[in-house]
Amino acid sequence: MPSPAMIKQPTYQIGTLFEDRTDANDRKALERAKKCLKHIESHRVKGHEDEDEDKDDDDTPPESAKDTDNGTVEDNGDATFITSISKSLPLVSLPLQLHYDDKLKWKKGSKSEGKNWAWSGVGFPDDTSIRIEPFEEKTKIDNQVPAVIQLAQDILDIKSKPSFSIADTDFKSETARNRTIETFSLHNRVVAKVTFDEASVGEGGYSNLSTCKAFEAEVNKGVGLQPDVRLEQYVAAHILLRTGGSIGGKTNYLWRKARSLAQQQLHFNPKLAEIAEEQLVANKDNALEEMLKIAKRAIPNSSSNSYHQQKRDQFAVDNSVFYHIKNADIVMVLDKNTNVISFQCNNAIRQLLGEVVQQMIVEAFEKYSTLAAVPLPDITRHGLHWTDFLPQNPQFDPRNPDSDVRKAKSGVYHFGGHCATADRNGQKFGVTPTADSGERLSRWPHVQQQQQHLRYSALGACIEVLKFFFRLLDPELLEEYEKVAHDIAKLKNIPFQTRRDIDPFIVKALLVNIMTNEHKDLSDWQFGFAALVPVGDFTGGDLLLRELGLRIEAPSGCIQFMRGRELAHSIAKWEGRRFVVVAATHQAVRGFAQRKMESTVEGKLPLQRGTKRDHKEVD
Repeated sequence: MPSPAMIKQPTYQIGTLFEDRTDANDRKALERAKKCLKHIESHRVKGHEDEDEDKDDDDTPPESAKDTDNGTVEDNGDATFITSISKSLPLVSLPLQLHYDDKLKWKKGSKSEGKNWAWSGVGFPDDTSIRIEPFEEKTKIDNQVPAVIQLAQDILDIKSKPSFSIADTDFKSETARNRTIETFSLHNRVVAKVTFDEASVGEGGYSNLSTCKAFEAEVNKGVGLQPDVRLEQYVAAHILLRTGGSIGGKTNYLWRKARSLAQQQLHFNPKLAEIAEEQLVANKDNALEEMLKIAKRAIPNSSSNSYHQQKRDQFAVDNSVFYHIKNADIVMVLDKNTNVISFQCNNAIRQLLGEVVQQMIVEAFEKYSTLAAVPLPDITRHGLHWTDFLPQNPQFDPRNPDSDVRKAKSGVYHFGGHCATADRNGQKFGVTPTADSGERLSRWPHVQQQQQHLRYSALGACIEVLKFFFRLLDPELLEEYEKVAHDIAKLKNIPFQTRRDIDPFIVKALLVNIMTNEHKDLSDWQFGFAALVPVGDFTGGDLLLRELGLRIEAPSGCIQFMRGRELAHSIAKWEGRRFVVVAATHQAVRGFAQRKMESTVEGKLPLQRGTKRDHKEVD
């Protein structure tokens, strides 16, 4: 075993230091802000302005990928650049707060033999005693077992037949706002079948449903609307000026991240909105005036606000605005054409593979997430993870001196293949391995071996169960997924397979002790499925489908399908230790497969993508 080493606790991005404004910082901030605006407006002209929102966590630029420009920006004539900022002093300021790091003030502690990077928590890749027991032979479903045959038939009947014609007992039905909820018993299973007469899977637009509009009106009474975009612009402008535009990441994403930090500040300080409103109508110094002009062009419209939406979701949970489906063995949500919008089957792993296999899955995830450092969640998409979840759950933070560093882990792996951000249909770089399936393994042969066991055992078991249900819910769509998977498998360098025949999902995320706030998976297959398997020793974590007005109890070992690209989804608070496998295929990968098989040589990538991460260890 390696000798003990001092582990520097990760400097999480949430700890942005808001120093007093200075002439030098104002100038640097304006230069970076103008450069980012040029990038944004260039993308708008090309019709690509939403591409940055399609990033998954694995594509988020790390701290190590900061720009290395010299602080100068060419003037393209779009805005008047401030030539003498010092004449505008004294400067207007806002009461911005440093959160998380400042509150807890955790100190550096001594941890044994672990390693961590700028993008990760602590892992133990040198510890060869951490071994995942292979159990691939236990992950095959026996489709000849009578109970399995009956489960499959029940699902087909629930989807295609009138509920009253198949129900054994306890049939109940209620209809309101074009949503019908039927509950009944079928072969000793409790079934909840929900049909939306206004919905169409092929159109999306779930926010236009009558149920959603009534739900939002009720929540508005208790929480109100999110802060106006004018306030986000104003606070974001102050954040950039106070930091000199150095808030982490690439210049191209500067305004996206500044907006997220502005939403965070407005979330934490209820009085900040009032202060900002007053300052907006007052006289402003020249640098602030200039930054506001840029802000109005960079972030001109309202957009999703995860901080405010979390308040709304919590209000809806606390005040029973959601229709709460509890103790249901099968939940099926259909559109007007009986296409599946969402589906859940409880105890799915136990029913198809057994209790022992489910426990082995959990043990494998625990071991691997100790061996290989867990990547930290993106602050922009997962800001609430840093500001709310970790302070409430310090046992998952390796900086906490009271935590067992081998259990203090929280983040997201991405395994398999994807296309680079903004690389539509893989036209530039093709499909490449995710960092967790590629470059992060290069120095650690033991980790490579254990990931192989993880793929074909724990992940493979989850995919085996998901394929079973996918084939029942939408066999035609599954055939399309498998066709793409066959094409991607020919590339030979994308390690996405977890089955020896075919794995329909090209990318799998493994969520480790993380809170999932509301979002849509904009990178996913259009009108396709995201499939999830939550496991572990936890309570809570109900699935929240706000646009459908549904809260679905989701215990360990259940499986879930949803139209994740079009349907907003999140989870309720949970306690314990929780892993979630999320399986999907991205729309860009689908497009690449369709295009490549027609126009490129088999197995050849258009270009090789450069190394994206800096793998220098944190001292």
